[in-house]
Amino acid sequence: MRRPLVLCLLSFLLGGVAVWLYRRRGSAADARTVDDPPTGRIPRATTEGRLTGTLDDLLNDDVLIDHNAYDERWAAVEIAPGPHPGSAFPLPDGGAPSDEYTVKGVADRFHTTESPHYPRVRAQLWFRNPADAERAGLSRWDA
Repeated sequence: MRRPLVLCLLSFLLGGVAVWLYRRRGSAADARTVDDPPTGRIPRATTEGRLTGTLDDLLNDDVLIDHNAYDERWAAVEIAPGPHPGSAFPLPDGGAPSDEYTVKGVADRFHTTESPHYPRVRAQLWFRNPADAERAGLSRWDA
């Protein structure tokens, strides 16, 4: 009766030592560090059409995004009139086609700026005012 208990205890201890040695060896291998960061080249377009540059060049540039070019691109988008008078389709990002469109039309409802859902709702159509949305057959968000 004693012999199986001793063998069981001995195998348990040997297993624990084996796991400890294995984990100790694995953590030493994981502790290796890289002294030099990679110096791979990141392609960047030049005026000649060639690709050149490094990651350091990209990170050290003062201006990464030309916000003026972004604004000019959206300014060039024309307002796409909607199927109803006083309506317009949203811009590709879902935004209003101009500042005069403030009412969001979604399915069979419209949301004004007083709606608690207004910031979260993505418009399918934009309207200039609530009267235009009602003429199109939409009902008010709180009705």
